[in-house]
Amino acid sequence: MTKHFSSKSPKSISSQNKHNITTLFFFLFLFLFLLTKTTFAQDILDEPESVVYDSQNNRYLVSNVGHGKIVEIDSAGNYSVWNEDQASIRGLVIVEDKLYAACDAGVAVFDLTTAQRLALIVIAENGFLNDITTDGAGYVYVNDNGNGNMYKIDVQTLTYWIFTQGLVQSNGILFDEVNNRLLTNSWDESGRATIHGIITTSMKLTGDMIMTLMITDPDLAHAIHQWIVDAYLILIGHFAGLANMQITSVHVGECAGTMISSELYEAFVIPYINQLGDQLGEVRLHSCGLSDHLVSPASQISNLRIFDTGSETSVEKIRQVMGKDFEINVAPPVKLLQEGVPESAILEWLDKTLEENQGGPLLIVYHLEPDYETDNCFALHKELEKRELITPGRVY
Repeated sequence: MTKHFSSKSPKSISSQNKHNITTLFFFLFLFLFLLTKTTFAQDILDEPESVVYDSQNNRYLVSNVGHGKIVEIDSAGNYSVWNEDQASIRGLVIVEDKLYAACDAGVAVFDLTTAQRLALIVIAENGFLNDITTDGAGYVYVNDNGNGNMYKIDVQTLTYWIFTQGLVQSNGILFDEVNNRLLTNSWDESGRATIHGIITTSMKLTGDMIMTLMITDPDLAHAIHQWIVDAYLILIGHFAGLANMQITSVHVGECAGTMISSELYEAFVIPYINQLGDQLGEVRLHSCGLSDHLVSPASQISNLRIFDTGSETSVEKIRQVMGKDFEINVAPPVKLLQEGVPESAILEWLDKTLEENQGGPLLIVYHLEPDYETDNCFALHKELEKRELITPGRVY
């Protein structure tokens, strides 16, 4: 006998299901309330921005852009105001017996023992100083979100100069001592919201119960998924408003989707991703794991623009179903990136992937993990450069 699944939300729900939904929603709302309202035992932090560990005194120092104070957290977890002489403190770094803090005026220098401000290095070009780091050789570096500069400061003379320019919304910075380089990341100003997927979120909230509910109580499963969509839309709208940012698209990380059939995916996932796409814009769908059986139902997402997948999902099938102009993001199989795997294996995968892609828009993405063979990662880039499919650029 064939089981048919409804992709529409139910018009009526039994009394028992109403009770179950009410109980579930109570705990979900309670969780969200506690998540947003939880405060420190000692209400002394105000928009904490940066934290640094002071090993000399076995404590943490925390900057606060709200009230501008630097807060100390001792080894017992007690909070106290360490210094309140400077407004809008952001990045912190310790060099020997001094604390350097990025702030609106420049870089403030504090004595670690007395907490007194010793100096203020005024940065004349300052747009919006953010994070700060040290190379351990007598210099600190501070980045400027306002104009794309990074400044280098001599801690002996307290003089500075522009170290580099052209950074785009540089946020955190870190000195990589092993490779003698500075690393920085940037804000994502694309306006793309990033959320867990529908079935992925319902599994996080209900455990594996949702798997049986889709069969035994589809009305309740639909109600849970509709609540998830409604909650996401409210939360995304709230935080976008706080950031004064317009939402342009949405990344849906449907990691658990590969665990269900294409029929269940079509009935219990697609309608709700469509709602998100209708409200938020273009959809980037992430589906980790072997996702061949989900390609066809995913094509029913009305605003789908990118399919992001991995673990040997057929690029050829995605290209056949989605068309030659559709963007595919794919990750190499983890087993080919691990230590001990010959370089030829990853290049063989690359050859197959490029052939199946048929010249369409393609982005190869992967995480760097501790047990990865970095030579294999570099081999991907070198081969793509050799084929003139990518152009190497400068990375800060």
